[in-house]
Amino acid sequence: LILCTQASFVFLYTGVALASPTPPRSYYDTANYTCKQLCQMLTTDPNHPLPGNVILRKIFQILKFLLIKYFNLGFLRYVLLFFSCMAILKEIFQLISQREKYFRDIFINFLEVQTYTCAILFSIDLNACTQYTGLRCKWQWESGALGIASVWTLLLFVVMYSLKIGKYGLLFVSVFLTFLKFCL
Repeated sequence: LILCTQASFVFLYTGVALASPTPPRSYYDTANYTCKQLCQMLTTDPNHPLPGNVILRKIFQILKFLLIKYFNLGFLRYVLLFFSCMAILKEIFQLISQREKYFRDIFINFLEVQTYTCAILFSIDLNACTQYTGLRCKWQWESGALGIASVWTLLLFVVMYSLKIGKYGLLFVSVFLTFLKFCL
């Protein structure tokens, strides 16, 4: 059950990130604009208007074929926001009920809180323009990238703990911790 829940959250988070539209140029070219200014500039640009996402268009065509009318990216973002808020509440409940035991697995619990917080930051709409277009701000993409890396790492840990894969699991943890030491 935990493995299925974690896998569905991973696919939901990754799917929302892949289907979210991006500007035609790099975000670094528009570093001096606020999120609202960027969104308004891209929607009214006559040369390069904010393009519809090809992946999102294909998803919509498939879903329309399957007769699901009210299923869109905004709905998926709200589902991601709801599940992330519920997961944060679960972590708070675990902290209150387990107390000292909660801090024994501090790395996993910190990774979960970080993942769910990044998912909340990625899925919120900041103004009417971002709600209409689905465009994410630069800092939202950065938190989303961190969250996606964390959620896939969590999925690996869930697979490792749920399947009891023994020495291969220990090998994964050893290599992962060595990689973290190298990066830091």
